[in-house]
Amino acid sequence: MFDAHWYGDIYANAVLILTLLAAIQLSQNKNNGFSPIANWSLAIMMTLFIGTRPISGVFWDTVNYAFSFERAAKGLEAGYTDEGFNWLMETSAQFVNVETFFVLCAAIYVVPLAIGMQKIHGRWSYIATLCLIGAGSFMPYATNGIRNGMATSLVILGFACYRQKLFMILFFLLAYSMHKSVLLPIACFLIAGIWANPRTYVSIWMLCLFATIVGGSVIASRVTALTPANEEDMRLADYVSMGSAGKYGGFRWDFILNAILPVIVSRHLAVKNALQDKFYQRLLCTYLAANAYWVLVMQVGFSNRFAYLSWFMTAWVVIYPHLPPKDSRLMGEENWANRCGFLLLFNYITACYSFYLINTFSKFF
Repeated sequence: MFDAHWYGDIYANAVLILTLLAAIQLSQNKNNGFSPIANWSLAIMMTLFIGTRPISGVFWDTVNYAFSFERAAKGLEAGYTDEGFNWLMETSAQFVNVETFFVLCAAIYVVPLAIGMQKIHGRWSYIATLCLIGAGSFMPYATNGIRNGMATSLVILGFACYRQKLFMILFFLLAYSMHKSVLLPIACFLIAGIWANPRTYVSIWMLCLFATIVGGSVIASRVTALTPANEEDMRLADYVSMGSAGKYGGFRWDFILNAILPVIVSRHLAVKNALQDKFYQRLLCTYLAANAYWVLVMQVGFSNRFAYLSWFMTAWVVIYPHLPPKDSRLMGEENWANRCGFLLLFNYITACYSFYLINTFSKFF
């Protein structure tokens, strides 16, 4: 176990090293992908790393979750309105300690990502999993928004099981029981399964951006008023009342810039028919629809929590079209452009957590 203040820096530098090593291997002329062992080793190491972190205020809500766990261990109610997570905590509290519980939560957060990437990308799953773990939103939701992080990982596994409807529905229900907010990406994915036209979805996204620029908080309040809410959880109304005065409220150009890359990718690859993968088209439209909702409500307080309902897909949306088909066993010279794409996209993933590196070096000046 490391000092809590160094976890972010260790994570960023470890992912950077793994990224560079993967890029070196991909730059070789003969490359037949990665062994599944690499994918699972990454998942296990990351699970243990984030699961055994100290219970410290450095990780914000980790302390609150630990407090609720101790209540449950004494036979009291954990008090969460998300039934699945509440059951998980209250049941775990009867058999294990709080440290083991956090390892279990980390496993539910990381392992579904590895399984989902293995199902979709086969020998290239290590690259996809590494990109998801290296995304800027990964660490905050591993240690702070734990319920939301676990739920979105189960959603990704549900996406990956799109051909196995029973398993897809099962994972969606489990995700919903962990955090009800994931109903948004689930609904978007189901809609995109019926109608997935990236050109139209990009147009809708642009229209939503124009509407929020012109309408501002008025648009946000109208949209959130129409959003189904859990009667036991009134946080949505609180966020609306905060408006731009709340944390992460107001018009966020930095969030827009973070969201725009998949939109650009979609326009280049999907709108211009450079890629004909139907599942990717569906995934892309899911991202655009979920992010369009956030664009409309970004003026409310804590809008980053709405943004995450699309951000958890960002790395996958960006890297997917640059991965060889699942059954491809050799990336030959004819795929040199794809190999260059890998390197460029790794630079993007590095940029996602560059602020961790900046914090590391700033300690020495």
